[in-house]
Amino acid sequence: DIEEAPFAAASIGQVHRATLRDGTQVAVKVQYPGVRDAVHHDLSNLGTLVAVLAQAAPGLNGGQIARDLRAGIEAELDYVRECENQLRFANRFAGHPFIRVPRPYPDLVRPTVLVQEYLEGRPFREALTLSQDERNRVAEIIFRFAFGSLYRFGLFNGDPHPGNYLLLGDGTVGFVDYGCVASFDR
Repeated sequence: DIEEAPFAAASIGQVHRATLRDGTQVAVKVQYPGVRDAVHHDLSNLGTLVAVLAQAAPGLNGGQIARDLRAGIEAELDYVRECENQLRFANRFAGHPFIRVPRPYPDLVRPTVLVQEYLEGRPFREALTLSQDERNRVAEIIFRFAFGSLYRFGLFNGDPHPGNYLLLGDGTVGFVDYGCVASFDR
């Protein structure tokens, strides 16, 4: 059962509350219809833009920049890949005392639909209402997630912004959106 009205929106999709047959509450991220075609159309103009930039900065490797941008944007369109990224983070932070990554449901995920554990929380902007000590604690959690992911696990979530953080009722911070992830070896 899925709620018709979304409770959250992103650049290429929106998120709906839903309930699985067993009663489990989930969040379902659905890609906007036509967004893939629109992005491909925009990417077709990327070569021209990079060529102009390369003329302005002769040392710029325009071809490599265009390939990297294209690959990164294409990856964000694939919710199956996002699910794999999210599962990597969820496994590494499972049971963590103050970091929560919603567990995805890989068997329900499709290229344009991502199903994940629903986290009940408040938007990050509400941190402004917290005491200075609480804001400092939340900031430390975000810092530990971002840099701990990179230095401990070789994973970098390339979309760190307030819309991807949730303040959960138990004092933990939830981290959502794994469409842009880079992996690094030691």
